Amino acid sequence: MDNCHKVCIFAALELPAYAERTAYNHRMKNKVIIIGGGISGLSAGIFAQKNNLDSIILERHLIPGGECTGWDRQGYHIDSCIHWMVGTLPGTETYRLWEELGALGPDIPMVKHPAYLRFDGPDGQQFHLWNDLSRMEKELLQLSPEDEKLIRQFVDDIRRYVVIESVTSRPMEQRSLCDHIAYFWSIRKAIMPHVRHAKQSVGELSKRFHNKFIGDTMLAYLPETFYAEALLYMYAVVTSGKAGIPAGGSKATVYRMKERYESLGGTLRCRAEVKRIIVENDCAKGVELNDGTILEADAVIASCDPHVTLYDLLDGRYEDTYFKTRYEDKDRFPLFSHAAVYYGCKTQMQQTDADTIAFNTSRPFLMAGREQQTLLVKNYQYEAGFAPEGHTVLQILIQQNEADYEYYKHLRDTDIEAYKAEKQRIGDFIAQELEAHFPELQGQLQLIEFTTSYSLTRFCRAYKGSYMPFVTRPNVERTFHNGRIKGLNGLYLAGQWLQPPGGLINAAITGKFAVQRLIKDL
Repeated sequence: MDNCHKVCIFAALELPAYAERTAYNHRMKNKVIIIGGGISGLSAGIFAQKNNLDSIILERHLIPGGECTGWDRQGYHIDSCIHWMVGTLPGTETYRLWEELGALGPDIPMVKHPAYLRFDGPDGQQFHLWNDLSRMEKELLQLSPEDEKLIRQFVDDIRRYVVIESVTSRPMEQRSLCDHIAYFWSIRKAIMPHVRHAKQSVGELSKRFHNKFIGDTMLAYLPETFYAEALLYMYAVVTSGKAGIPAGGSKATVYRMKERYESLGGTLRCRAEVKRIIVENDCAKGVELNDGTILEADAVIASCDPHVTLYDLLDGRYEDTYFKTRYEDKDRFPLFSHAAVYYGCKTQMQQTDADTIAFNTSRPFLMAGREQQTLLVKNYQYEAGFAPEGHTVLQILIQQNEADYEYYKHLRDTDIEAYKAEKQRIGDFIAQELEAHFPELQGQLQLIEFTTSYSLTRFCRAYKGSYMPFVTRPNVERTFHNGRIKGLNGLYLAGQWLQPPGGLINAAITGKFAVQRLIKDL
């Protein structure tokens, strides 16, 4: 019997009736420390409070949110996270979870554009990933009649992937055989598309189209090594109405969760960075903060980056095969991220139907030592509070990989002035390309922020600057982490890295699962 829970178990054995055990639990609340105030940490805190645990969230920054955050710069608001959020369709399982967490509700407007992405090609050619699949299918057939058979199958596969819904009820190991059968029955329409695409990358799927313009559009958003099912599922979620942008963006969403947590009696402590997890007899007993403060607890939930948990807070004393394999096997589990360039725009752009516009620059440009050409442009014109009246904020995303991260890390650590100059050079080039592509922006752009993948590590301690977990590649088994570290009791993990492909909804789910595992142990 593990030492963490002897007292609670023995006490329960002394109380024969369930009502008496419940009364005991109300008298003797278990203390839980949650490391990290991001989405998973807030989710864990909310469910801890709802299950009569006494929780405290320790967040190293001035505000909660982790990578789901925003900040003000030169009169503009920068939204650093939510491009679209899974779980925004009322009545779905994921929506009910967000509603329980306070993030969504009937009084919170959702932003939904007619098109998910518009790709601008040469000579004025355009292709839209419309949220109306029939409309997109028609546009695809007009662009490439020779791909008719492939196009119709592609659209049909997207429709079939709509049935896939994230399971939010309980962790995998706590689900019954009936639960598993019911789930597989619910997704039966997606089985054939899965068979077709399970061993296919986004790059391989794009090359099947005779029309290169269509193929380039598919590569605009995801790395070509990513598994093709991710693209199909992502688009299915958007077209089904299950994904949208909550009003106010990332920071407002986090603060709604913060309010829910504190209304339940939870304690959020910011500027409280954890130095180490205190372990006695292979059992987590509390934490030590950077200022030397010792906080004791009956259990600890680590909602920070797992690399930080394993190698900093636990000093590498406990080996986790799941993560060790992924950190070491870079061919099967590569990392990806992005650089984000923000401009304050002194005018409004022409209204577009698309949430994001992609286009290739007039010529390739060097970034972190390799050529880039595709820009993803997001216009926050729909958020009036993000900019002064008559102005807007533009966000430009550029795909990055681990080599890019190492480049920027080395440059900033060795020559910060060169690092700043490099960002200015790229920012000036992109501004010129934006003005050429959108004539109404001539002389209206002001570079206000530039975050590289290394910025994510500096501010959020994200492993190798990755804002999402490892790239899931074809032929690589997609497995979930069980939220525990072998040989260590009383410690539970939460965060998007536990459930590929990650994202905000998986962060929220794993926060809930961490508490469910803790409750089961108690």
